[in-house]
Amino acid sequence: MGLARGADVGVVQGVGDRVWKFIWGLNVPPKLIHFIWRACSGVLAVKSNLFRRHCCPDDICPSCGVDSETVLHALYLCPSIRQYWEASGFEELLSNTATTSVSSWVIEAIELLHGDEKGRFLAMLWAMWAIRNDKIFEEEQRCPDVTILGLVRMVAEYQGYKNACVGGGGRVLAADVGSGAWSVPNVGETKINCDAAMFDGGEVGLGAVGRNALGEIVFVASRRCRAGWSVDVAEAKALEFGLEIAKRLEMEVVVLESDALNVVKAVSKRAFSRNSLGMCVSDICRYFSLLAVKNICHVKRGGNTVAHLTARICHIAGEERIYVTDFPTPVTSLAELDLI
Repeated sequence: MGLARGADVGVVQGVGDRVWKFIWGLNVPPKLIHFIWRACSGVLAVKSNLFRRHCCPDDICPSCGVDSETVLHALYLCPSIRQYWEASGFEELLSNTATTSVSSWVIEAIELLHGDEKGRFLAMLWAMWAIRNDKIFEEEQRCPDVTILGLVRMVAEYQGYKNACVGGGGRVLAADVGSGAWSVPNVGETKINCDAAMFDGGEVGLGAVGRNALGEIVFVASRRCRAGWSVDVAEAKALEFGLEIAKRLEMEVVVLESDALNVVKAVSKRAFSRNSLGMCVSDICRYFSLLAVKNICHVKRGGNTVAHLTARICHIAGEERIYVTDFPTPVTSLAELDLI
């Protein structure tokens, strides 16, 4: 079962206290809490609410021009934003979530998610509202991918800062988990951020972005493959792809960075084996003798958004794109955010 298309009740009867305690207890920025509270209350300025208050002549969604624009429609059901949910990793969970109100939908989805996924889901909701408003009110629209990844990163950084200040629920070793923010490499080094994106049909996107000590982009590389790889193997292939491009461009001193902690550990420990990941580790380490690879580091997802976006540039299996000038605008916009 999916969402009821007419559902737009703020708080269903008998759930009110639970909803408010739940919302105000979320570990996300106060602005996001306030947005979620307004969404769950059903008071966002969507067309159905404005029409009910005689502020506009109809309640038709300004984005799709077909359905009544309720809060649920604006944040999830509208065809104009479904593509972003489908690429988010949450689509399967949300499509099986049966609700009759925004509040119970949000709570049910959050309760099915774990750890950092909760913050990413709420950041996605916030981004959907920002994208909707950009389309309607802004002459020059921001790239939706930049909006999404920027808000996801902001929420992740807030959570990391708050956990560092008040203490988290478990012991985290500094050597195991990297920073939540991207940082520039040393002078003379090129830092290469790598990531993989999993698509339907066994297709995988690989992304690698090299930047210098000023934070300037040196190259952007994306490749799409048809392969039945596991997530860890795909992440390892992304690292290998980044090194392949560095070798092609004759780079000297290289620092690798990935948000795949298991893969970073495996490469750091030279964990060679006969399984798929072990063979990938072996292939990666071969490049260490061909390039001056100074280090391989882990960075949290919020610090790897540029590579994450780059992994989605190619749309056809077998396609490869390499930029050394005239970099894609969404990538440069995200790279600029890393320097703030």
